[in-house]
Parts: sequence; structure tokens; C-alpha cells
Amino acid sequence: MSVHQENFKALLALIGDPRERDDTQWTLQAPGALELTIEVIDHPKPDQMKIILAHRIKLLDFTVNDPAMEVLLDYANRRVLALQYRIDPTILQSAEDGFVFDTQIERTLSGLLAEWLDKLKRQGLSPEPLQPLSYDDFLAAVPLTG
Repeated sequence: MSVHQENFKALLALIGDPRERDDTQWTLQAPGALELTIEVIDHPKPDQMKIILAHRIKLLDFTVNDPAMEVLLDYANRRVLALQYRIDPTILQSAEDGFVFDTQIERTLSGLLAEWLDKLKRQGLSPEPLQPLSYDDFLAAVPLTG
């Protein structure tokens, strides 16, 4: 199985199948981890979907996506192509308008995506909203010593 196919499987296991959702943007979260926002941005072909995966960070009065990766879900071939990675101020881009123009950058980005998906999985991200701790649960988790 290629890294593109492994990424397809890992991504859908993490975020679910975007085709089955009514919304085009949602967030995954876990205690102690940065939220991950997923946004569907395009459907270049009936069996393809472009999405952005991003950690959203609130700075003063605005929100930035840092880092963010644009990927193409190719359902016909059950693979993911990594199109662009942004981590301020750097942008690595392997494709434009669905055409991969730099296969070496795309391979690098696909490897980075594989590592990122593994890390996100280990963080326990979930689409379920986080529940606040009760006072008793807080005291049990963080004992106060005097």
C-alpha cells in the first residue's frame, strides 16, 4: 500500500468521511491538544474533494490557521494527495489546479501528512465536544496540597 493510500485510510479514520456530513467545516478536539479544523473547499471532480486541515490559533482579535495543509481526497483511487502545506511564513506547494508539478515536494508533504495524522490519532482527537470537568473530578485529577 502506498503512502497516499495509507494516508487516505488514516485520514478517513480520523475525521470520518466528509461525503457523509451535512456541514463543510467541523472541528476535532482532545484535552490538552490544539483543535483541528477540517474544511471542505472544493469538489474538482465528482469522486474528488479538496479539504484543508488546520490548527486554528486565536491571536488577539483574529484567528490564524497555523499550520494548515490542503489535500485532495481521491475516492476513485482511495488516496490522498498533499497539495500545499503552510506554516507561517512558509508555504510548500506541490500542485495547482489539481496538477502535481513537483513530485518531490508532493512526496515530502505526503510523508509529513502521514506523521501529522499519526500524531493527531495519538492525541485522541474526536468530533465530540469536550465536557467541562466537575469540581470533584478536577480535585481528583489535580490534588491540592498544602
